[in-house]
Amino acid sequence: MIPRRQLALAACAVLFACGGLRATPATRYQGIVLDARNLGAEELRAQSDRDPVVRDYVRRHGAPDFVLVASRMDLELVYYRDSRLVHFHRDAAGTTAVKEVVPLPTPLVNVLPVDIRAGTPGPLGVDAPLTNCWTVDLAPGHCRTCCVGPLSCATSCG
Repeated sequence: MIPRRQLALAACAVLFACGGLRATPATRYQGIVLDARNLGAEELRAQSDRDPVVRDYVRRHGAPDFVLVASRMDLELVYYRDSRLVHFHRDAAGTTAVKEVVPLPTPLVNVLPVDIRAGTPGPLGVDAPLTNCWTVDLAPGHCRTCCVGPLSCATSCG
């Protein structure tokens, strides 16, 4: 069994090796859980400007607590107090599908940054796994997001 410390160091090495992946304004926050009151507010505006489905959702439900640009085609908004995850997936034709997940998946809660305004407590247990994954079912398939802490997340859909 590999110790958690070695896994964490390996994850950091991979993150630094992939640093060039965040080189453009469109990708600079990709894979990072952002507080929607700070850096996430700017990213939420950009995503809302880019996609009317996101803009309409935020207009109806208010600003989220956290924003995760999970991939070029996927955006996740986290409403912690409502215990709601909202996944937006854009297909190649530009159509956006929206799926709400209630309550929040525990693995997602484990990677949310501690934020007194949002009420997030940090990982739910001392034995919380280093890598946390959750799945959102979207017709006709599903999207799976995995995070190694709040700074290194990736999503794949199929």
